[in-house]
Amino acid sequence: MIELTSFTPQLQAAHWGWTIAIFLWLVGLSGMGFFLNYWIRQKNFVYLLTVSGILGTLLVVSHLARMLNLPFAVFSALADFSFNFQSWMFIGICLLSLLCIGSVFYSMICAKIIFKSEYWQNMAKSNWFNGIFAALGVFCTIYSGFLLTQAVGISLWNTALIPLLWIMSGMASSIGCIELFMIMKWIDPDTVRWSRRTSFWVEVAE
Repeated sequence: MIELTSFTPQLQAAHWGWTIAIFLWLVGLSGMGFFLNYWIRQKNFVYLLTVSGILGTLLVVSHLARMLNLPFAVFSALADFSFNFQSWMFIGICLLSLLCIGSVFYSMICAKIIFKSEYWQNMAKSNWFNGIFAALGVFCTIYSGFLLTQAVGISLWNTALIPLLWIMSGMASSIGCIELFMIMKWIDPDTVRWSRRTSFWVEVAE
């Protein structure tokens, strides 16, 4: 059986602090939240997912890429047109950057900042627009799981099944937030009546 992690090997062991756990939770929440938002499409939920995705990205960039060095690395890569497509870090930063930029754009539409016209509002409600965010969210969640598999010497982490666990975990966190929003009347309860039934099966799968 082919291990998917062998496609993008990491040459050096990753040394992470406790902040990486917060990053994994935030990105999982944002990623699978946008997946579930395909059916919800509530602006308050979008705001939460946007903040979560940005905070998670800032954490991983500051921890793994040294935030002050990242702009110079990006400029150098663009100048030489040399990109390491076999690096999980490069792939992840691209995905997370797209998630952050896209979610800010989505939030601005919801808040009617700059993008106020009916065209933008209808686009934010369309299936294709939310479908793109749903797919991007799943990819970012899978990436965070594969990033964890690069930790050398930790039992049960070096397996391609970790991303599947991360999808279930991120979905459970997202549904928990949806139910809290429903209790606080920030989300229309009629649009999320499926949440309790879905959360039960997600927890069983996890």
